[in-house]
Amino acid sequence: MLGALDAPSAGLAEPAPLGEELPVAGPEELRALLRALAADYARDRAWRADREARGLWAGDGGGWASGSLAGFLESWEAWLGASLGKPPRFSDVPPVEPVTWASVAWQLGAARVYE
Repeated sequence: MLGALDAPSAGLAEPAPLGEELPVAGPEELRALLRALAADYARDRAWRADREARGLWAGDGGGWASGSLAGFLESWEAWLGASLGKPPRFSDVPPVEPVTWASVAWQLGAARVYE
């Protein structure tokens, strides 16, 4: 059974993390990011289903911490709760407030992986 944990997938490739998107400065860029997130989520779910169908462990695989819209929204809320009133942890992270297109984009990406 432990060998299954290290077995490479013979099916779908593991989803690559998002990170090559153009900066979000307006509604069209945010729409493009939302399409990319939707596609990434679909790839992530397919990757997990493929691993599980073959009896392989998929617990820490993929890039999405949440398996549902409700879980994603809960992660977003938790991330906001941990971030409001604090300076960004990294220099390339926009502040949560004032709300900008870039800060909303960053929040969506953070909620994707926040547990």
